[in-house]
Amino acid sequence: MLMLGRRSYSEQEMQQKLALKGYDIAEIKATLARLKDLEYLDDAQYACHFVSDKARLSGWGLLRIRQSLKQKGIAEGAIEAACAQFEEKITQQDEPTWQARATELVKRRYGPVQGVLAPNEYQKRVGFLLRRGFSFEQAQEALRCLKMTPQNEEF
Repeated sequence: MLMLGRRSYSEQEMQQKLALKGYDIAEIKATLARLKDLEYLDDAQYACHFVSDKARLSGWGLLRIRQSLKQKGIAEGAIEAACAQFEEKITQQDEPTWQARATELVKRRYGPVQGVLAPNEYQKRVGFLLRRGFSFEQAQEALRCLKMTPQNEEF
């Protein structure tokens, strides 16, 4: 209970934490069942909070968020539901679009430079957005919105 007071955990994360502390399988299963009954452990709710927090606070794109949730053992259905719920907020204009997030992120990181960029500088900015979990198309569009173009139009 003390661990859940600090932050939320997925079911898989909690199982791993308890196993590392030396609890046996039967105790872990009983504890997880009790936590789920008390609604302290809910992967669907965890996924919703995770999507929102990582998009808002960490500047992650949808691809990285999904991958991270998969690594935390969240079921595909819960991931899709959480992403759909966040997309609904974007549709209702309660949240900026993924494209707007990518544009703001690259602007904040590299400043308001406009014009022609050397190929390596353009690739650096695209790579930054790709590592954050944005699609290649979102990265290119973000740079277009900021009027940053590659020196040669091979991209």
